[in-house]
Amino acid sequence: MKKCLVLIFVLPSIAMGIACPQYTYPQIPGLDQDMNNICHNISNPVLNSVSGIPLGKIVQYITSTNSSNTATLSTSYVSTALTANITPMYSTSHILILASGELVATDSGGDAQAALFNGTTNLFGGTTAMCDAHSSGGSSYGGCTMIWMDFPASTTPQTYTVKVRDTNAASQAIWGTSTEQFIILVEVTP
Repeated sequence: MKKCLVLIFVLPSIAMGIACPQYTYPQIPGLDQDMNNICHNISNPVLNSVSGIPLGKIVQYITSTNSSNTATLSTSYVSTALTANITPMYSTSHILILASGELVATDSGGDAQAALFNGTTNLFGGTTAMCDAHSSGGSSYGGCTMIWMDFPASTTPQTYTVKVRDTNAASQAIWGTSTEQFIILVEVTP
C-alpha cells in the first residue's frame, strides 16, 4: 500500500504542488488515510500546474514527536524537547516547518509565548511570538500550531526547535502537557 503526502501551497509569487515519489513514506500523525488514489492522479496535467506555473516537489521530509513538557519562568526563549534536523539537498530548496503542541500560561498577568527557531534565530524575528496564551487568573491552556517557510540557502544541517518563554517572571510558561507534540520539516524544490 502506497502512502504519500500531497499538499498544495499558493503563495504570492509561487505555487507549489507536492507530488508523490515512487516509494512509501513513514506514517505522519493524523495522516493515516490511504492516499493511493491521489498518488495515481498526480500525473493529470491539470493537477501539475496552477495558472501555467510549474509545481515544486518534495525532496525529503522529517517528522519528530514528543510527549514531555517544558516549563519555564524565563523571559528569554528556552528550548523545548520538540526539535528536528534536516540537511537540505539543494541550496535553492525551501523548508516548510509545521509544529503543533499545547501552550499553557499559569497564574495571572503572564503570557506564555512560543516561536520556531532555526538554531538561535527566531524565524518570526526578534522576540516576536508565533503563539501566545494569556492568563488573567488561574491557568490558560491553548493549542498552538505554527507553520513557516524558511529559505536557508544552504546544504548544511538545519536544526528547527520550538522555544517557549513567559513575559512575566512571576508566572510560568509550559509547552506540552497532556498532548503529543509534533514537528514536520519538508524540503521543497521551487
